[in-house]
Amino acid sequence: MSVSTRPHYISIGDSSTVVVRGIGALLHKRDFDPFCTTLIQKIGASLCNRLPKSTRKFLMERMTGSLGVDFNQAKKIRSDDLAEWVVSEYPQAQYDSVIIGVPSGGVGHLASYLGAPFLTQHFLAGFKGKFPIDDSDSYLAGCEPTARKIVQTNSDLHAIIHYDPLHDRFIVKRTGFIRVKLLFLHKAYREFLLKSLKPGGTIVLVGCSFPWLQYQISARVNFQLGGLGGVTPDEYYNGSDRIEEYINLERRSSEKTQTRVKHESWLLSKYKPENHPESEWGLLPSFADDVRNFADSQNFRIVEIMLDHPDQLSEIMFNAFGNLIANEHPDKPRKILIDSFTNSSPAFNRKISAQPLWLPFICDDSFNFAKRILDSQPEETQILLALHPSFADPFDIIPLEKWMEYLSRFKEINLIGVDKKNYPADLTAYYKFSEDINKYASTNPCPLKAIKTIDELQPYINSVL
Repeated sequence: MSVSTRPHYISIGDSSTVVVRGIGALLHKRDFDPFCTTLIQKIGASLCNRLPKSTRKFLMERMTGSLGVDFNQAKKIRSDDLAEWVVSEYPQAQYDSVIIGVPSGGVGHLASYLGAPFLTQHFLAGFKGKFPIDDSDSYLAGCEPTARKIVQTNSDLHAIIHYDPLHDRFIVKRTGFIRVKLLFLHKAYREFLLKSLKPGGTIVLVGCSFPWLQYQISARVNFQLGGLGGVTPDEYYNGSDRIEEYINLERRSSEKTQTRVKHESWLLSKYKPENHPESEWGLLPSFADDVRNFADSQNFRIVEIMLDHPDQLSEIMFNAFGNLIANEHPDKPRKILIDSFTNSSPAFNRKISAQPLWLPFICDDSFNFAKRILDSQPEETQILLALHPSFADPFDIIPLEKWMEYLSRFKEINLIGVDKKNYPADLTAYYKFSEDINKYASTNPCPLKAIKTIDELQPYINSVL
């Protein structure tokens, strides 16, 4: 396999993959298409968007399932290929700083601010299958042998089977998700740092201690039910009336079954949940310790940004870019880019001088976070709203209408990658985002020139953490 090629078993739409590729495009000064859609796919999506919402959700379920790989491809997963692919995404250059740790849109904006590459701790693999919905035992049975195979073949990987029948309901019927995390700083990362980080340069270690309940299946295999949003880990595992009401409504309307289930079917029958670093956003302590030891051994400076929640880095970067833009373009109209999950491009806000406010997802917790930040912003601000298309619409997802109502006090609202009529079940969203940002940047150019240092960012870090 060419190290310049993303391993075929890694999901192209994974939050980590999108951040790595987006930062690579930024540093190479290339346009960025998160999903690499073809012309045929674009035409097909546009035609299918004319169909009823239920049909679009069904098509998305089938399409997403087809993007996974066969379970037998797990034998090809190698940490060497993963780490070598990441470093191959970046130009061969000397960098003042290199970011290492957990991915997020906030990390993408951090890389944009510093002009720095990012070495991610984890990766997501999606495997084709058919899984009874609302049945964690069946999901575990389908994925556990593969997860065990991955960690047996790779002594430096930890695997998490990630099952979210709420936010990922339309996906997990046909895709088995296994996230793999590096336990240690990989050799390819070490070599990249020695070659590309300037002598005395800075390693920026980004971590997040946000915990989530997981079942420990074996020494290096865990199972996580649910994910970050408006539902807490306790509600996922202990249940609630609104969860049972929602899943049984979905079973009747989408899955066309009258068989009622109780929340208990989400729980694994043979294991007890305990707190661990969250699957998508959490940093493994062993990886962090290895980064620290390496930095010390090579006399690299290390600056740690340790978060309690992924949206804290978003707030840091929002404030830092606000000051940078005010200094470079004090007379230009104020713009705020609200990007979310994988609808994010590290280069876009620099091209148009917009403050980036990245949201982990589009649930009520992210809405409340955005409101806290935006409540104090002046009405003459122009808003660019790039909401991720969830396709699922559980009770904690905020409808587009509520976003528009809240933002209506601002001077101007531009939807980026969002089809107002079909959101959140919008099949065109996977190419509209890249098309919209390229079009907007070409018609509203206002580039930021300055690349800043981690020392210049430190006051903004201190103000939030």
